[in-house]
Amino acid sequence: MKADLRPILVGLVPRGWSPEQALNAVNLLQQAIAAIWCVHGQEMGRAALGDLPPPPPSPASPRAGPPAPASPPAGRYAGR
Repeated sequence: MKADLRPILVGLVPRGWSPEQALNAVNLLQQAIAAIWCVHGQEMGRAALGDLPPPPPSPASPRAGPPAPASPPAGRYAGR
């Protein structure tokens, strides 16, 4: 989307919001942006750089968290 939407968006923001309401709205938008990057970040990066089309989607699977940290070898830190 290349069009500048700022004039339209400014018209949509209620003038009667309190500062707290405005901050809450900004916080919500920032969280939505972070969620979009989390889900679509790689594809968005490729699109922004004009690279090759993204690879086909992988089969649906639950997202795994980061790997668990490796434990130190047994006995290495004993008695410290």
